Amino acid sequence: MGCGSSSGLTSGKQVTFEQEMLGIQASNNEAKIMEDYIKNILPSTSPLVIPSSAKITIQDKDSYIQVKYQWTRIEYKYLSRWHTRTPNAPIDEGDSWCVERQLPGIGAGPNARPAKREVLVGENEWVPKEKWDAAIRDKKNGKLIEEKKKMLTIDIGMFKNNYDFYNGYEGECEVVLSIKSNQKLMLHIWEGYFEDIFGKPVFNENGWNGFTRDYQEGMGVFSEDGKNIIVNIKEYLADLKHYEDEFFSYEATRACLNLLIVFFEYAQEINSSIELHII
Repeated sequence: MGCGSSSGLTSGKQVTFEQEMLGIQASNNEAKIMEDYIKNILPSTSPLVIPSSAKITIQDKDSYIQVKYQWTRIEYKYLSRWHTRTPNAPIDEGDSWCVERQLPGIGAGPNARPAKREVLVGENEWVPKEKWDAAIRDKKNGKLIEEKKKMLTIDIGMFKNNYDFYNGYEGECEVVLSIKSNQKLMLHIWEGYFEDIFGKPVFNENGWNGFTRDYQEGMGVFSEDGKNIIVNIKEYLADLKHYEDEFFSYEATRACLNLLIVFFEYAQEINSSIELHII
């Protein structure tokens, strides 16, 4: 068969080199316009002034786009999140902003204190994050709903891309945990559950460990990078189990804690680490 044969190819109008270059140029121009919009225009619509030095993270989630701006001012860490309309949002609800700030906690010593987390709800009006989370829960549930209360056996099927504790909270911060040796085993959890579990820790002379330390002091997955790999499963599992007898504001939190404990127990059983990130 000669080189000139068209066998196996479909005939059609060819794109010239000039047309291809124009297409690339148009694509590049569109990317520059979007970059300029996210860096210079979108921040001007935030309820709180965003400094030009803020770290910008763009996240293409399953059904909406989110842009996060993070910066530190004096002792506080700030997070301003913008996202497009989320699934199941009211028909009259469009793109929206959520602004949070955190004063990291101190686990031990004379200046020991819990972390202070607040959400901006009006001009210079901040409310505790636990109150904001309560409002989000009421919005999702209409009030409280019944959740399963215990995980009695380790069934890895319940770990496969599990959204049980994130569905309905789209647009809010999402903590993702995955078994490093099997990335299909993954939990998606609304950050509000972590606030209910770790928001009011007990102080001791040795300081905090595991999730309590990370959540209160803005470390690990709760740092500005929002990523962490937990190798010391024993430490984090012990920290989770400290809360088994605690009273929580919401029954669903108990079910979430049980799921986390079983998840960490499974990782320990198969001798795997756990990878976390916030999106």
